[in-house]
Amino acid sequence: MLCTPCSLGLVRYRPCTQPASRRPQPRPTLSLTLALARTPALALAPALALAPALALALAPAPALTLAVAPAPALTLGVAPAPALTLAVAVGRRFEAAIDEAVFPALQGGPHNHQIAALAVALREAATPGFRSYIGAVKTNARALAAALSSKGYTLVSGGTDNHLVLWDLRPLGLTGSKMEKLCDAVAITLNKNAVHGDKSAMTPGGVRIGTPALTTRGLREAEFETVAAFLDRAASLALAVQARSGPKLVDFVKEMEGDAEVAKLRDEVVAFARGFPMPM
Repeated sequence: MLCTPCSLGLVRYRPCTQPASRRPQPRPTLSLTLALARTPALALAPALALAPALALALAPAPALTLAVAPAPALTLGVAPAPALTLAVAVGRRFEAAIDEAVFPALQGGPHNHQIAALAVALREAATPGFRSYIGAVKTNARALAAALSSKGYTLVSGGTDNHLVLWDLRPLGLTGSKMEKLCDAVAITLNKNAVHGDKSAMTPGGVRIGTPALTTRGLREAEFETVAAFLDRAASLALAVQARSGPKLVDFVKEMEGDAEVAKLRDEVVAFARGFPMPM
């Protein structure tokens, strides 16, 4: 049997009239594939949204080989063009409705817990006590920045006007990741942070230091000068450890463990912090 495309883009069969001995070997998969590929009507099949039965029959070649049946079976899969057009239009309308119901309707909010949190925060921010507290936070940040600058360290923007100090460690030849690890070891919490000009966020060139938590515990400008002195010693220790460990962070952490000077600084930081307990 040889398959040829009909004018509808489907497949019909006609018997071969040659003697059996002279008949060419059939290649149904290849012939059918070529016939389907060359048919203009089938090229428009995606735009016409053909019925699922026909779409399945027009899948990869192995599926075509299995799906090859008498032409009427394939013909049954073709729905009238007007019905297909209507189905596409209705499908698009429901698609938009479903998408909008998922987002923003269900996933986009508003979320009641966020509304409640904002209400509580704004109510507190409107109190005289918070105004006094946030003023102390900013004053302490400026005191910390001034103390670090007086020791010769580089701060992004030269200081701060908010609750954060961004310390550029690159002039020291130190990364923010190593400074963060060493400060963790001496009971000081700060975060590595990229600074302008860094080539990779994986090796940030600085750390950021916030003053709200220590302000809440009662520290004022004089105490933040002590904090700056602790940070100065931490930076010196980090440089000393790096000189022994080399540039890799994993080796730096191993070298830092068991260091007597690191343990000594930790004890001093803990003793200082005990004088400012967490508020109840």
